Amino acid sequence: MKEKIKYWIKKNVPARYIELLFPAKVGITKVPSKGVTISDLFILRMEDNWQTFFELLNINQIMNPTQRGIKEESVSFLFYNTAGEFLGGKEIDLPIQMKKTIDVNQIAKTLGISEDGLFSVFHETTPQWFESYNSFLAERGYTGYLNPEKGNIKSFVHGNLDSIAINSNKKTKLLGEVSLRQKEYRLQHTLDDNKEYELFFVNPSLKKQAIDFFEQRGEEELKTQLILPSGGLGKYVKPIRGLQSSSRLIIKSKLPLARPVVFKHMETSFDVFHG
Repeated sequence: MKEKIKYWIKKNVPARYIELLFPAKVGITKVPSKGVTISDLFILRMEDNWQTFFELLNINQIMNPTQRGIKEESVSFLFYNTAGEFLGGKEIDLPIQMKKTIDVNQIAKTLGISEDGLFSVFHETTPQWFESYNSFLAERGYTGYLNPEKGNIKSFVHGNLDSIAINSNKKTKLLGEVSLRQKEYRLQHTLDDNKEYELFFVNPSLKKQAIDFFEQRGEEELKTQLILPSGGLGKYVKPIRGLQSSSRLIIKSKLPLARPVVFKHMETSFDVFHG
């Protein structure tokens, strides 16, 4: 009974009100309705010769490797611009093999998309036994990036969090919670002043959010603010400063987990990782 009450509160009471009564309890994502499937909002890079790939898994094959005759299924790729506006979607057949690399740019181009934005990946069929465990099928897999100007090797990063859900009527809902007060996220990487960095932030909440940046270098502190639209994407750029030093970045916002996807640029290569 106690667990049922906790589940009901988490599902029906906004996290910021729970936080008001219990400051140590910070919710990151909403509990979705039954029967939905979930996806992260993955970063789509197309501009400046960037290519985006996705490692698509056949969940049924992985969860039931000895089962034969698993029926063919499909997966929906949905696309959004940086303002969080829906641009279009396309269903593709789920591969029979356990994993297949999908060229996301190629799918986006068939929808007339040529600019950076976001995409989500929704599996059409959830194994029935998921519901008996109050579980949801969520896609937070690996996205790969490639830029020929930086070499021919892809760099991969895992999904961040449960960002958006879709129901059987094809209606989507953002899942991000909002804190009552600003939270502080300290980037777990020292920024090298001889390297350029791009930090991408996604807003999975229903309201626009202000992100405050405090870049600290010794006694010096640079302050910047970024406004993220609901369901949208924003970028913080740390340019090459040509100094033999480094800096630390503190990120403040009402997003409970304002964790960026970081692109670190070298002369002939790059790396991508969570901050």
